[in-house]
Amino acid sequence: MEKKIGYDAEKVNDFSSERREAVPNKTEVIAITDTHNDYEAIVRNLRIHGVINERGEWMEGAKNVKIIHTGDVVNKTNPDKQSLEYIVHLKQTAPESCSVEVLAGNHEIEYLMNAAGVAEEGSERKLIADNMSFLGEDGPILYVHGHPSRTLLKKILSKGMTGFNEQFKEAMQLSLSGNNEKLKRFSFKKKDLKKDEKPYQKKVTLEDYYKIHGPEIQRMLLKLGYRFVVHGHASQQGGVQKMDEFPEMPEITFINNDVSVSSYKKLEPGETAGNQWGSLKITMTNADGKSAVEEITVVNKNTYTDIEKNMKKADATETQIDLLVEELAQKGETSLAEKMDGLSREDLLNVAMGIRRFMDEPLDETAYSRFALVYALACTRLEALDEET
Repeated sequence: MEKKIGYDAEKVNDFSSERREAVPNKTEVIAITDTHNDYEAIVRNLRIHGVINERGEWMEGAKNVKIIHTGDVVNKTNPDKQSLEYIVHLKQTAPESCSVEVLAGNHEIEYLMNAAGVAEEGSERKLIADNMSFLGEDGPILYVHGHPSRTLLKKILSKGMTGFNEQFKEAMQLSLSGNNEKLKRFSFKKKDLKKDEKPYQKKVTLEDYYKIHGPEIQRMLLKLGYRFVVHGHASQQGGVQKMDEFPEMPEITFINNDVSVSSYKKLEPGETAGNQWGSLKITMTNADGKSAVEEITVVNKNTYTDIEKNMKKADATETQIDLLVEELAQKGETSLAEKMDGLSREDLLNVAMGIRRFMDEPLDETAYSRFALVYALACTRLEALDEET
């Protein structure tokens, strides 16, 4: 995994240094984006951070973790209900100090606007409208699906983050009954935007837009307290997150986290689909009621070899546990103990830790007693090895 300290890896800025006298607490923010109907991409990119287990549930003991999906959970023409239900499930089952935040991307908004009739309870439209916001924030970080425009930032300054999101949620709820007039204000489509929204007009690039409006946009971002913008929406051909520092906005870092993790995403010519890995882990330091970015860890296709190795190791441990439990069931405790004598200390430790996770799940009495015995024998063998050394 590639690590970026502060907002520039070469300058090495640490925004939390001025508050080190207080004892800080830390939050790990896992940011993913543009999974476009690929449920497996969501699971895969959360598992590698150790926040969910092999069954896709929150890891036992997880705390101070925030998962944020910055839009396009689904596709606008055929939204996958499994992806929506899973992200809502994580939101509803989050441990006490953990949370899940989901932002709407252009695909969710266009799907709401194109669908007709009253949305049924549990439908894709209802799941989107009830569980998504337009913007997110963590201290100096603004989360949004695409690059922020001057009009968007003016609205945030006027209404505040909470007020803006409340207006968006109201617009989505109205859309459920077929009234899209208010939702049009949040559309990504060119025809629905005001004339000054140049990034989405033909013949004007994002760079050209920021050449004109960059200084004003930087002033507004800094006034709102943001020094980072984390977004998706624009897939990267190389499969690696892009960190932009526009010349007109030297104090703001834009991080494009869209590296085409979805195997279903329709890409532009020359782009590579299904890069599998693409997420950010942002360590936030919180002290005196303020949050600061301590470290940004980047996961992408350049680091997937180590990631896959670790995941295969976890899967191998699970298989090993299954074999040990089967050995106990078929041949008894003596045979199991002999089999464990042949395991290395590392294997024994992985088995013990893996079984602890299994035992935290609901099990019938027979399964629990078998897991407990394998766990006890693994611990006994570990103690014996430690005494020998």
